[in-house]
Order: sequence, then C-alpha cells, then structure tokens
Amino acid sequence: MNVNVTLSGEIGVTVRQQVDISAKLDRVIALLTAVIVKEGRIMASIEEVITATEEQKTVLDSLVTFVQGLKDQISNQVDDLSAAQQAQIDQIFATVQSNTQEAADAMVANTPAAPA
Repeated sequence: MNVNVTLSGEIGVTVRQQVDISAKLDRVIALLTAVIVKEGRIMASIEEVITATEEQKTVLDSLVTFVQGLKDQISNQVDDLSAAQQAQIDQIFATVQSNTQEAADAMVANTPAAPA
C-alpha cells in the first residue's frame, strides 16, 4: 500500500490510498487457476467418453465376428435344411446384422468428434 501526503496552504494533510494491485493480481491468478482446473475436469470427462466409445466398438466388433462365425458353423454343419428353413436362418442373421448396424450408426451419430 502506498500513501501520498500532500501539504496545502495551512498545513492540511490529505492522504490518498492507491489501489492495491497485488490483491487484484492475486484475484486474477485465482480465477485462471479455477479455469485450468475446470478444463482438466472437462478433458478427463471427454477422455472417459472416448474410452467408453472405443470399448463399445470392441464389443460390437466381437459381436459381429461371433455372429458371422455362428452363421458359418450352422451353414457348414446343416446340409439337409429345406429352402424355408434356410430362409429362416438367413432372416435371423440378417436381423442380427441390421441391429448391429443400427447400434453402430447410433454410436457414430451420438459420439462427439475427437478434439483436435
């Protein structure tokens, strides 16, 4: 804190207190620190979403591989299916693939772009 003393005509004393710049700088530093902490929390949340999305993709890829393998095993081991039975099996797997694609499309549509 700085104090200025001005002497006037009949020895009157005027004291003016200058603004404490240090306190203002402390406030600015505190605000910047709060912003940095919040940014860190936001980035951590985004990383969690990215990780969860990658894990879902792994699960979906595994499901697709499993379904295709199951279809191949059924097709290879059952030679005496009627055309109607084969059509039913094909329909089951087509539905599973459609559902898997819908889930994948929903994930893409609802996943934010990766930060640059």
